[in-house]
Amino acid sequence: MGVPVSELVEPGDPAVALLEAALAGDEAGTAAIMRTAGPESKSLPVRLALADATCLAGLNPAMVNEATGPYGWPPLLYLCNSRYRTDDEACANARLEIAKALTAMAADPNVGARESETIRGYRTALGAAIGRARSPALAGHLLDAGADIADGPTLYEGSAMWEAVRHRDGESLKLLLAAGPPQWHVCHALPHCLLFDDVDLVDLLLEHHGDPNWNMGIWGFKGTCLHESVVLDNRVAILERLLDKGARVDARDRGGRTALAIATCLKRDDHASVLRQHGAGDHEVRNIDRWVAACFAGDDAHSLQRADPAALKEVDHVWLCRAIRAGNTAAVPLLLAGGANPDAVDDDGERALHLAAASGAVTVVERLLAEGADPQAINYGGETPLDVSRRSDDEAHALTAALLLPLSPSEPSILFDEPVFARVFERAADAVVAGEIDTLASLLRDHPALPRARSSRPHRCTLLHYLGANGVEGERQTTPANAVRVIQLLLDAGSDPNASCYTYRGGPDESTVGLLTSSGHPRDAGLTVSMVSALAKGGARVDEVYRLLGDLADGRPPDTVDAFDPHSELAGRALVESATLRETEILFALLDAGVDINARRDDGATVLHQAAIDGDGSLVEKLLARGANLQLRDKIYDGTPAGWAFAGGHEELGRSLAKRLEDDKNGP
Repeated sequence: MGVPVSELVEPGDPAVALLEAALAGDEAGTAAIMRTAGPESKSLPVRLALADATCLAGLNPAMVNEATGPYGWPPLLYLCNSRYRTDDEACANARLEIAKALTAMAADPNVGARESETIRGYRTALGAAIGRARSPALAGHLLDAGADIADGPTLYEGSAMWEAVRHRDGESLKLLLAAGPPQWHVCHALPHCLLFDDVDLVDLLLEHHGDPNWNMGIWGFKGTCLHESVVLDNRVAILERLLDKGARVDARDRGGRTALAIATCLKRDDHASVLRQHGAGDHEVRNIDRWVAACFAGDDAHSLQRADPAALKEVDHVWLCRAIRAGNTAAVPLLLAGGANPDAVDDDGERALHLAAASGAVTVVERLLAEGADPQAINYGGETPLDVSRRSDDEAHALTAALLLPLSPSEPSILFDEPVFARVFERAADAVVAGEIDTLASLLRDHPALPRARSSRPHRCTLLHYLGANGVEGERQTTPANAVRVIQLLLDAGSDPNASCYTYRGGPDESTVGLLTSSGHPRDAGLTVSMVSALAKGGARVDEVYRLLGDLADGRPPDTVDAFDPHSELAGRALVESATLRETEILFALLDAGVDINARRDDGATVLHQAAIDGDGSLVEKLLARGANLQLRDKIYDGTPAGWAFAGGHEELGRSLAKRLEDDKNGP
């Protein structure tokens, strides 16, 4: 949970306190402040948050879109963002009538504001009506008044549909689906809704063409909806719905595992049976998956028989965290005996020891410590296991805290969600993305915890992650011209170049390098390769393609790079990546060194595909002159370069390439 936006605003007079209480839905706090505060505390924003109809008395069309109050919001946002008495029918009706009066005065239904509770950091009035005011009627009115269903920046979390799904608000969801939302919103909503094990909700999204092969779930290791459904132990009917709508049984998660492999690990026998009926085969299940299954079943003999520590992948260690989350204490010693890392980290940044401490599982904490788990490690919130154990004060947690206390740091933890520290971090993040070296250096000197600290926002990015310009709040997705210098400053101060975060559902690939190499902002600035090279020099794990590109960006001819082979898969991948990054000098250096112009990357795309989707007609002509093949199709969309040009919105180039392709087929 991120720090509420109100805590990022310095508190002022009683009117601010009253406003915060009303927006938070704190009826007792609101009543207490109103008893002691003077009438001047009931400012316009306060009356809007309270759904007090007297707020309309001083409003006119010239004012309804003007910024007002401590947050600088227009009136409609104070109204829709309020949680005050959301379950009270009279208050909900009053809120709706005020909204109708505001839109009748031409209030903009598409207003929105920055916030800190969601990954994208932006909430519209429509999203607030659903997620905070919890009013389908209010949302319906805003849609009727012209609210855009494609609300806000292009991140799903924080959108109106995200709010409807996370609150299991079927009525609002139906309104949004009827309004013609972006298809990718529907696709994101599908794995998200699986958490509720609600067949009707799944059916509704599938009927609106939600993609059962979408891979943006929370718990399914970045697999498809099938993986998510199995992990969440959904009823079999949901798996059958997904399969009937085209879910692929051969799809893999980030660990290379199919849904059947996951079902085997978790002993979901009913799920496994359905998957086999739809074509899944036992050849997909590794010995390690069967070992996990034995551990989860508490089967000592088979867990020992199948243990193979050398075969464990990074993702396999996460099962230790999942066993602790599930309260399966019998599985923990078996997993550890078979080689599971006692410091395993789940995709949300929680370590095994933190999870055990949070649950007050004394025996599990003892075993993890005996196996070498780090009692001083911190989670994404800056908490040690001791801090986590102190969230509760029952006997089990007290015993856990007593175990951890002698092993924990003597100094109090710096908690990243603490409002004062969160404000410092926000200033530092602004300095990072603006390239303000002096400001950043001063903050790093004054606050030594900053280099390894994380945002209080749900993405939990470090300062270094912000240079990835990807998956964070929209206004901070920018690349400063001196980005390499900023990287060096942060690395010198102690930032971890391999730290993961929780953008795009977390996991080890959500590192600064991972974010950076999939973002258009550093690419457009022409800085991707130099930024990756700077991170690599600071110890970041970097794919060999980027190591090669870094060498070439330094001006080295390809044939002087150690072990360079123009006919290798690596050289071909580097060629296509250079086109993706618009590094044309490197691209032509590779071609001149003998790399095949029709080499493909993993998805089957060539340099010509990439130039076409970018609409770079000049580069397309140069590539065609060198023998680029117009007929080659990628493996994902089965598209030719002409099709990619159309997909990129470059109609004229697409038509030109399509005609040349047809001419090539017909011959001279």
